[in-house]
Amino acid sequence: MQERKYCDLMQKIELEELSTRIDVESYTLLLAVYLYQDKIADAKFLWKRIPQDLKKDNSEMERLNIVMCTLIVNNTTEFFKQMDYEWSSNIKHIMDDLFERVREDVFTLVGQAYISIFEEEMMQLTQLPREELKRACVALDWEYEDADQKIVITPKRPKPAIEICNIIYTILTFICQHGSVAQDSFVWKHSDQRKVLKDQFHLFNQENVWFNFMQTSLCVWKITV
Repeated sequence: MQERKYCDLMQKIELEELSTRIDVESYTLLLAVYLYQDKIADAKFLWKRIPQDLKKDNSEMERLNIVMCTLIVNNTTEFFKQMDYEWSSNIKHIMDDLFERVREDVFTLVGQAYISIFEEEMMQLTQLPREELKRACVALDWEYEDADQKIVITPKRPKPAIEICNIIYTILTFICQHGSVAQDSFVWKHSDQRKVLKDQFHLFNQENVWFNFMQTSLCVWKITV
């Protein structure tokens, strides 16, 4: 799992940083590992404490910072563009792993948040050429079909472990320990629709989504039967 990969390397450099001034290669390695492990907060704090003389005129470190910024705002299209860089042998293997991890995350989000998506949109999100995208989708058992001269991709969606309500929010499962309003809150918290909206919220850089996920407590009424 990504949380465990490069963990020993990360801990080694962190301990070295506590006891001595580490070199630019070590800072670069640590920043790349933080990005791979999705430790964005750690990466931001690391960037702030890297000495300015080490960051000055270091194009690779500057590019790492730009990559970090694309991850902060969840701009995957810009992320793939910024990853098109000749990384040094010091971090190339880590950046290759990061590239694949983010692409897998995009497929996971699309599989959860979309009933279907146009091939062109999927190509833009993943920055994959048409044939490679098709191979990846077929490997996931996703369906391809023509619709008005456009290719539509339909992700294969797993059946939820607990079907609490249907798409019109008719309650199918009643949990007796969650009565009255608590039942509504429980249904909303575990509904597929909430997960879909949340995934879309992050996938589209927190834009063009009607639901503010910082205010979930205010939206319980929307599913009251």
